[in-house]
Amino acid sequence: MTVSPDPAVTQAYQRLQSLATTDTHHSGHPDVEAYVTQPAGGSEPQDDGYAPSLTDLKDQLGELSDAPCELSQRHLVSAFMADVAVDPTDVVLLAAPSTQIWEVIHRLWYGRIAATGVFVTTKHPPAELQRAFDRQNPCVVDAMPESNGSVDRSGDESRSVDCRDLTSLGVAMDQLIGDHECDSTENLPDGAGMASSQAGSDSEVFGFSTLNELLLYHDVEAVAQFLHLVSTRLRRRSVGAIVHGPPEATPRGDRSSVVASVDYVVEGRTRDDGVVLTRVHGKRGVAPRWRAIGVVDDGIEA
Repeated sequence: MTVSPDPAVTQAYQRLQSLATTDTHHSGHPDVEAYVTQPAGGSEPQDDGYAPSLTDLKDQLGELSDAPCELSQRHLVSAFMADVAVDPTDVVLLAAPSTQIWEVIHRLWYGRIAATGVFVTTKHPPAELQRAFDRQNPCVVDAMPESNGSVDRSGDESRSVDCRDLTSLGVAMDQLIGDHECDSTENLPDGAGMASSQAGSDSEVFGFSTLNELLLYHDVEAVAQFLHLVSTRLRRRSVGAIVHGPPEATPRGDRSSVVASVDYVVEGRTRDDGVVLTRVHGKRGVAPRWRAIGVVDDGIEA
């Protein structure tokens, strides 16, 4: 399980939930009725007679960011993960736009829950991602289009494979999941079998950023099959995953087949007023209602 966040962070997160039930900027959005009428759960704002406005909450976040805990998007993501009881062995898809905000949230999720593992990038160079991981040193797989070499990373090497070749990408995943050393990019046998790999530890997590890039080169069914094979390998090794996919990759979305093999989906969107929202689909004991995990503002890290 994830570590419980600081009480001050939890309080701010709980008060943020008042924003998830007011959507004056999206009154015509088809999901409005669903998340306004959903019953509250563990993240319900504290009943202290104080119903903060958007401006009040922005001020509160700004004040708390100067506290020792340095409240930021990192801490709010942590509070959300504790709220919905994310486990390191969960195979999760984050269905959200391929924008900076959601790429940061995806990396923060991975960094919060993983001690080690494999992180695949199809969009950003490995060196850029390494700067974002402050406590982890995952094996970064450079799967950007036209990848043609390994990238130096503090004396190590990161595996390189072109995301346009799903077969080679799948083989690389099979070789590295559960055996995440990056110091042997040479002489790795093609088609390494499941039985030859060691089981992953409780804190080994697989990250993938993003399926959106794969869908530029492959059809939805091919990507769904790829994710199914990877998910099967992960479960056999007790390794969890957080995969960034397109917003339409929800149980009722246009690309629902992509999520058939994951444990549950976390849908994400950012409202016009800057409120960052998530909604969990398919997790036992978690209501599929919108939860606020931040506010995008000039003075607040998001």
